[in-house]
Amino acid sequence: MNRLIISLSQRLGGLLLCFLLLTQAAAQVPAPPTPFQGATLSILNQGNVGSDFFFDLYLRATTSTPGNLYLANADFVLRFNNANFSSPVLSKVPGFCNFVPNNTGNAALCQALYNASTTVSLSGNELRINLNTLVATDMTELDDNIANINTTAGTHRLGRFKISGISIPTGTAGLAWKTVGPEVFTDVYYYATNLQQYKAALTFEAPENTALPLELLQFNARAQQRFIALDWQSAAEHNFDGYELQRSTDGSTFEKTTWIPGKGGVSRNDYRYEDHNASPGILYYYRLKMLDTDGVFTYSAVRSARLGKAWDKPVITPNPTEGFCSISFVAPQEGSGTLEITDPSGKKVAEQNVQFNSGSNNLQLDLNGFAAGTYFVQLLVEGAAGQWNARVVVAR
Repeated sequence: MNRLIISLSQRLGGLLLCFLLLTQAAAQVPAPPTPFQGATLSILNQGNVGSDFFFDLYLRATTSTPGNLYLANADFVLRFNNANFSSPVLSKVPGFCNFVPNNTGNAALCQALYNASTTVSLSGNELRINLNTLVATDMTELDDNIANINTTAGTHRLGRFKISGISIPTGTAGLAWKTVGPEVFTDVYYYATNLQQYKAALTFEAPENTALPLELLQFNARAQQRFIALDWQSAAEHNFDGYELQRSTDGSTFEKTTWIPGKGGVSRNDYRYEDHNASPGILYYYRLKMLDTDGVFTYSAVRSARLGKAWDKPVITPNPTEGFCSISFVAPQEGSGTLEITDPSGKKVAEQNVQFNSGSNNLQLDLNGFAAGTYFVQLLVEGAAGQWNARVVVAR
């Protein structure tokens, strides 16, 4: 009987000790301030250019939260339609954080710290944007470095992010918050006045199921009699602003020619512009700068065209010839090309590189050693649509 009493006493003592240890450990974890603070998460400015899809991540203190929220570390996890992407990659777009601390004069440093502390990764159909802890050991660091998030919507942007590799442009991005496990899910921590971090209560604003991209089907530049015609077609224009048509004379430095607003929608859109300020004889290069509604842009391929009168047929004398002859022709501009000679079967039997001037030209042609018969002479011109061909007879 005494042994039973001693054993029971030992067990009760052990339970009491465990209870005291647990109570002490709980006392070491700061209790969250009252009332409990919260954050509202938003995805805005979804859009695309080419095969890249962009979105911005915003957060604000919930309306019921007293005072402002000082943002600490966080995990932002989103699911997306990875079936519409081929080998997708998630990346940060530099320069889009606009957080401001209490010390507004330190905004640039605050934004740089949050941008540098944010890492991104992609796993299956999950996008993970991780904001690593920014440390504040005193009120000076809190006021200088930690983002001061109030309840104003569309103001506090962590940054802009890009998913590259769109493969099915008729699909959607399908962004959706991951709010529960397993594994990592979205959570946000904030600093309280005791400089401790606490988990915020979260409100999730569902992102729009934004359709994928502007798809540029074709872009052409064609010289007409008195102007150069530019035309292009797109298959879809979502969150898209329009086209800035640019022109260059060296293929490197481009200047704006005109602005053409986008038509929007998912059906095919046709565009045309006539450049009546093009001068004859100059080779012009054109490209499209395609802008979405939030300023993200990309460029089309470069196309070129040149105004000029049609190439006149040359005069070959003498023709027939026993060996030497001259070719006279008028060129609309100076340039270079290749003179090719083919036999009646179309087989190339000779060629030579030539330079020509704007206006009248005369080239010497040596046909000595050619067998008697009919040959065709063709001038292939570099950088221009024009070319001519003529027939010459070799007589022995």
